[in-house]
Amino acid sequence: MSKYQVRKEIAALIDSIKEHSDNIGNTKYVPQLELEAILHKIEKLYEKSIIFNYLNSLPEEIEVEKPAEAIVEMPIVVVPQPIVMEQKEEVVVIKEEVKPPVETPKPTSKDIKTFIGINDKFQFTNELFQKNAQEYANAIEKLNNSDNIDTAIENLKTFQSNYNWDADNETVKRLLDLVKRKFS
Repeated sequence: MSKYQVRKEIAALIDSIKEHSDNIGNTKYVPQLELEAILHKIEKLYEKSIIFNYLNSLPEEIEVEKPAEAIVEMPIVVVPQPIVMEQKEEVVVIKEEVKPPVETPKPTSKDIKTFIGINDKFQFTNELFQKNAQEYANAIEKLNNSDNIDTAIENLKTFQSNYNWDADNETVKRLLDLVKRKFS
Protein backbone atom coordinates (compact mmCIF):
# COMPACT_ATOMS: atom_id res chain seq x y z
CA MET A 1 0.00 0.00 0.00
CA SER A 2 1.60 3.25 -1.08
CA LYS A 3 1.22 6.75 0.30
CA TYR A 4 -0.11 7.82 -3.08
CA GLN A 5 -2.92 5.25 -2.99
CA VAL A 6 -3.90 6.17 0.57
CA ARG A 7 -3.82 9.88 -0.27
CA LYS A 8 -6.14 9.24 -3.24
CA GLU A 9 -8.52 7.31 -0.98
CA ILE A 10 -8.49 10.14 1.57
CA ALA A 11 -9.25 12.71 -1.14
CA ALA A 12 -12.12 10.56 -2.45
CA LEU A 13 -13.58 10.21 1.06
CA ILE A 14 -13.36 13.95 1.65
CA ASP A 15 -15.10 14.61 -1.67
CA SER A 16 -17.81 12.10 -0.79
CA ILE A 17 -18.37 13.61 2.67
CA LYS A 18 -18.54 17.10 1.08
CA GLU A 19 -21.10 15.80 -1.43
CA HIS A 20 -23.25 14.43 1.41
CA SER A 21 -22.93 17.74 3.22
CA ASP A 22 -24.03 19.66 0.13
CA ASN A 23 -26.98 17.30 -0.35
CA ILE A 24 -28.37 17.84 3.14
CA GLY A 25 -27.65 21.59 3.03
CA ASN A 26 -30.06 23.51 5.20
CA THR A 27 -32.80 20.89 5.20
CA LYS A 28 -34.87 20.70 8.34
CA TYR A 29 -34.89 16.90 8.51
CA VAL A 30 -31.88 14.72 7.68
CA PRO A 31 -32.67 11.02 7.17
CA GLN A 32 -31.03 8.67 9.67
CA LEU A 33 -29.54 6.61 6.85
CA GLU A 34 -27.84 9.71 5.46
CA LEU A 35 -26.32 10.49 8.87
CA GLU A 36 -25.08 6.94 9.27
CA ALA A 37 -23.49 7.03 5.81
CA ILE A 38 -21.69 10.26 6.69
CA LEU A 39 -20.48 8.84 10.03
CA HIS A 40 -19.22 5.69 8.32
CA LYS A 41 -17.25 7.74 5.80
CA ILE A 42 -15.82 9.93 8.57
CA GLU A 43 -14.71 6.79 10.39
CA LYS A 44 -13.02 5.49 7.21
CA LEU A 45 -11.38 8.90 6.71
CA TYR A 46 -9.98 8.73 10.23
CA GLU A 47 -8.60 5.22 9.66
CA LYS A 48 -7.02 6.18 6.33
CA SER A 49 -5.52 9.31 7.92
CA ILE A 50 -3.82 7.21 10.58
CA ILE A 51 -2.42 4.89 7.91
CA PHE A 52 -1.24 7.86 5.85
CA ASN A 53 0.42 9.40 8.90
CA TYR A 54 2.29 6.15 9.51
CA LEU A 55 3.34 5.77 5.86
CA ASN A 56 4.41 9.40 5.77
CA SER A 57 6.76 8.81 8.72
CA LEU A 58 8.59 5.97 6.92
CA PRO A 59 11.66 6.53 4.75
CA GLU A 60 10.76 6.81 1.06
CA GLU A 61 12.29 3.49 -0.01
CA ILE A 62 10.23 1.37 2.41
CA GLU A 63 6.94 0.15 0.99
CA VAL A 64 4.45 -1.36 3.45
CA GLU A 65 2.37 -4.24 2.25
CA LYS A 66 -1.19 -4.80 3.35
CA PRO A 67 -1.28 -7.24 6.29
CA ALA A 68 -2.70 -10.66 5.60
CA GLU A 69 -6.32 -11.17 6.52
CA ALA A 70 -6.88 -12.69 9.92
CA ILE A 71 -7.39 -16.42 9.84
CA VAL A 72 -10.31 -17.61 11.88
CA GLU A 73 -10.04 -21.20 12.92
CA MET A 74 -13.22 -23.19 13.09
CA PRO A 75 -13.47 -26.11 15.51
CA ILE A 76 -13.02 -29.45 13.80
CA VAL A 77 -15.73 -31.94 14.57
CA VAL A 78 -14.61 -35.52 14.24
CA VAL A 79 -17.33 -38.02 13.54
CA PRO A 80 -16.04 -41.35 14.75
CA GLN A 81 -16.42 -44.41 12.61
CA PRO A 82 -17.49 -47.58 14.38
CA ILE A 83 -14.61 -49.90 15.18
CA VAL A 84 -15.25 -53.36 13.89
CA MET A 85 -13.48 -56.26 15.49
CA GLU A 86 -13.73 -59.81 14.25
CA GLN A 87 -13.99 -62.62 16.72
CA LYS A 88 -14.91 -66.08 15.55
CA GLU A 89 -17.38 -64.92 12.96
CA GLU A 90 -19.04 -62.51 15.40
CA VAL A 91 -18.93 -58.81 14.77
CA VAL A 92 -18.48 -56.51 17.72
CA VAL A 93 -19.25 -52.85 17.18
CA ILE A 94 -17.77 -50.39 19.63
CA LYS A 95 -19.14 -46.88 19.50
CA GLU A 96 -17.13 -43.91 20.64
CA GLU A 97 -18.82 -41.19 22.62
CA VAL A 98 -18.57 -37.84 20.89
CA LYS A 99 -18.89 -34.62 22.83
CA PRO A 100 -20.16 -31.59 20.89
CA PRO A 101 -17.69 -28.75 20.42
CA VAL A 102 -17.72 -26.14 23.14
CA GLU A 103 -19.42 -22.98 21.94
CA THR A 104 -18.30 -19.61 23.11
CA PRO A 105 -21.05 -17.78 24.97
CA LYS A 106 -22.76 -14.96 23.14
CA PRO A 107 -22.73 -11.55 24.80
CA THR A 108 -25.72 -11.02 27.00
CA SER A 109 -28.20 -8.29 26.30
CA LYS A 110 -27.44 -6.93 29.78
CA ASP A 111 -24.37 -5.14 28.45
CA ILE A 112 -25.48 -1.54 27.97
CA LYS A 113 -23.22 -1.23 24.90
CA THR A 114 -25.57 -3.57 23.01
CA PHE A 115 -28.33 -0.98 23.37
CA ILE A 116 -26.22 1.97 22.16
CA GLY A 117 -26.08 2.54 18.40
CA ILE A 118 -23.29 4.40 16.67
CA ASN A 119 -25.33 7.60 16.46
CA ASP A 120 -26.19 7.50 20.17
CA LYS A 121 -22.53 6.83 21.01
CA PHE A 122 -21.46 9.80 18.91
CA GLN A 123 -24.14 12.04 20.44
CA PHE A 124 -23.44 10.93 24.04
CA THR A 125 -19.72 11.51 23.56
CA ASN A 126 -20.18 14.97 22.05
CA GLU A 127 -23.07 16.33 24.08
CA LEU A 128 -22.68 14.67 27.46
CA PHE A 129 -18.94 14.01 27.79
CA GLN A 130 -17.59 17.15 26.11
CA LYS A 131 -16.33 15.23 23.04
CA ASN A 132 -14.05 13.07 25.21
CA ALA A 133 -14.38 9.47 23.98
CA GLN A 134 -12.29 8.08 26.85
CA GLU A 135 -14.52 9.65 29.49
CA TYR A 136 -17.58 8.33 27.66
CA ALA A 137 -16.07 4.82 27.59
CA ASN A 138 -15.18 4.99 31.30
CA ALA A 139 -18.69 6.15 32.18
CA ILE A 140 -20.37 3.38 30.16
CA GLU A 141 -18.06 0.83 31.79
CA LYS A 142 -18.97 2.17 35.23
CA LEU A 143 -22.68 1.98 34.38
CA ASN A 144 -22.19 -1.57 33.07
CA ASN A 145 -20.47 -2.63 36.29
CA SER A 146 -23.22 -1.20 38.50
CA ASP A 147 -24.75 -3.94 40.65
CA ASN A 148 -28.30 -2.63 40.41
CA ILE A 149 -30.46 0.14 39.03
CA ASP A 150 -30.04 2.29 42.17
CA THR A 151 -26.25 2.26 41.89
CA ALA A 152 -26.46 3.03 38.17
CA ILE A 153 -28.80 5.99 38.83
CA GLU A 154 -26.39 7.29 41.47
CA ASN A 155 -23.56 7.04 38.94
CA LEU A 156 -25.68 8.96 36.41
CA LYS A 157 -26.34 11.67 39.00
CA THR A 158 -22.59 11.94 39.60
CA PHE A 159 -21.99 12.34 35.87
CA GLN A 160 -24.82 14.88 35.70
CA SER A 161 -23.17 16.90 38.43
CA ASN A 162 -19.65 16.61 36.99
CA TYR A 163 -20.68 17.59 33.45
CA ASN A 164 -23.52 20.02 34.31
CA TRP A 165 -26.18 18.04 32.43
CA ASP A 166 -29.67 19.45 32.19
CA ALA A 167 -32.03 16.72 33.48
CA ASP A 168 -34.63 17.74 30.87
CA ASN A 169 -32.16 17.29 27.98
CA GLU A 170 -33.39 14.61 25.53
CA THR A 171 -29.92 13.06 25.26
CA VAL A 172 -29.68 12.70 29.06
CA LYS A 173 -33.16 11.14 29.12
CA ARG A 174 -32.18 8.69 26.36
CA LEU A 175 -29.09 7.58 28.33
CA LEU A 176 -31.25 7.12 31.43
CA ASP A 177 -33.72 5.01 29.41
CA LEU A 178 -30.88 2.80 28.17
CA VAL A 179 -29.64 2.28 31.72
CA LYS A 180 -33.16 1.32 32.81
CA ARG A 181 -33.35 -1.16 29.90
CA LYS A 182 -30.16 -2.79 31.13
CA PHE A 183 -31.68 -3.53 34.50
CA SER A 184 -35.20 -4.44 33.34
